[in-house]
Amino acid sequence: MSGPPAMSVVLVAPYGFEPMRRLVLYLAEQTLRDRLEIVLVAESRAALALDAQALDGFWGHQVVEVGPITALARPRAAGVRAARAPIVALTEDHCFPAPDWAEALLRAHEGPWAAVGPAVGLANPQRYWAWTNYLLQYGPWVQPTEGGEIDDLPGHNSSYKRALLMDYGAELDAMFVADTILHWDLRRRGHRLYLESRAKVFHVYMTRFRPFVAENYYIGKQFAATRRRGWGVGRRLMWVAGSPLIPLVRGARIVRRMREFGWLGRLMPGVLPSLITGLTASAAGEMMGYAFGLGDAADQTLDLDFRRDRFVSARERASVWGDALVRFPAGAPRPPGR
Repeated sequence: MSGPPAMSVVLVAPYGFEPMRRLVLYLAEQTLRDRLEIVLVAESRAALALDAQALDGFWGHQVVEVGPITALARPRAAGVRAARAPIVALTEDHCFPAPDWAEALLRAHEGPWAAVGPAVGLANPQRYWAWTNYLLQYGPWVQPTEGGEIDDLPGHNSSYKRALLMDYGAELDAMFVADTILHWDLRRRGHRLYLESRAKVFHVYMTRFRPFVAENYYIGKQFAATRRRGWGVGRRLMWVAGSPLIPLVRGARIVRRMREFGWLGRLMPGVLPSLITGLTASAAGEMMGYAFGLGDAADQTLDLDFRRDRFVSARERASVWGDALVRFPAGAPRPPGR
């Protein structure tokens, strides 16, 4: 080690090191590998069962023990607090960075940005259900994009100036329940966000029906429950009453996005059933979040957030989790059948 790391990459590992191994292999290909600290957050060192040799070549690594992991926000915040770099990046075991991802994020952080996010690619474009989640969950950041200043960034997969996150103190755990709320609050505090088009990641999306519905429902509930903090009863009831309109508003945005990329004619017939399903599930989750709060939504999503290979088809599993690392195309993904 010579000096501090340039960036700490926080990996929450509730199921041990093996589900993270694929992601670590992609991180090991980073052009700035020797300037990256890997922060592994686990229940315990014994539960992690770390293969330390897999982390050779990085600036260093550390294991943060947090006890039983029942939701994602608290361990993510613990990883940020333990990080030794001025920039921290969050990622997931099913979101794979291009080799110059870290370099591009760090270059962007030389600017006045509190947070910098990547352009998001679709790692499993073979099925329309994956396309639906791609547009539902990451529509504003699909690649290719010109990037630039923006009002929100990809959840679970963006980078931050650590000092600004530390300003939240104990509240950081709650802010990580729904990243969009964190990003809005950073802007409320006068900070600015940036989407770096040269930083690319490739995300795997669910294509099995039940997990697809559950994920969108609980994402909606977490967002609404975090957003409503501090609201009075009248405002909460107003948003509960307006929740049935959410699919129309979000659906219109997604149609515009498909049209911008020239995907509308090709995608709409195939994604329409899953798009209606996803929008309805998400809106139902928001309605329940505005009405009753978080409940067990954060706990329920923990299992859905990891080991994504369980929630895709055998064909997708073979194409993404095969023997060799995938060289994902840098351009726009191609709709099925094209």
